[in-house]
Amino acid sequence: MARVTGIVLLLLAVAPPARAQPIEPYAAPPPPQAGPSEAPRWYGWQTMVVGGGFALMGVWASTDDDLERDPRIGAVELALLGGMIAGPGVHFVNGERDWGKLRRSAQLVMGGATIGFLAGAVIELSEESHNDQGTSDDGAGDWDWERTGVLTFAGMGVGAVVDGALLGRTTPRPTYEMGAPPPAPPPPPPYSLYLGPSRDGGAVARVGLSF
Repeated sequence: MARVTGIVLLLLAVAPPARAQPIEPYAAPPPPQAGPSEAPRWYGWQTMVVGGGFALMGVWASTDDDLERDPRIGAVELALLGGMIAGPGVHFVNGERDWGKLRRSAQLVMGGATIGFLAGAVIELSEESHNDQGTSDDGAGDWDWERTGVLTFAGMGVGAVVDGALLGRTTPRPTYEMGAPPPAPPPPPPYSLYLGPSRDGGAVARVGLSF
């Protein structure tokens, strides 16, 4: 028994004192790092194609001799509604969520249609004025709605082209990259040392090795 006690005391004298290893707190992953912005991408041709398609539909539907009683009046309404939402819809599909940009797109398209309608109205009023002065009596009192419709949708098509040329480009956005992971905690010591009371009220010492 004395020999065992001597060996234990010798180990306690030679072995360095055990140090409690601090518990590493949970390290949350670092936040994403902002990188360089993506290059803008031009998609204006989509706005031109979709908006121009509705404009051509409106021009075709407006070329009838008796538009008021023609079934193509429904195509005129569809072309007008489609032209209003075509530009903002293409921008939205391409990831643009800036309501200011969507509003400007609708303003360009409908502004072109308004200019075309006003141009047709000026032509018709000018002809009505000539008819009142007796310079011409062909079609006096008749408003040429077909020509006015053609000019209106032609202006809408021009607005769609301008929309695609000026606004048909993605907004530069920064790319995000994940930061480096946190460092790994240090490995535990290759030994363990326990000093404490035993069950019978005495003292006990245990030395353990890990491989």
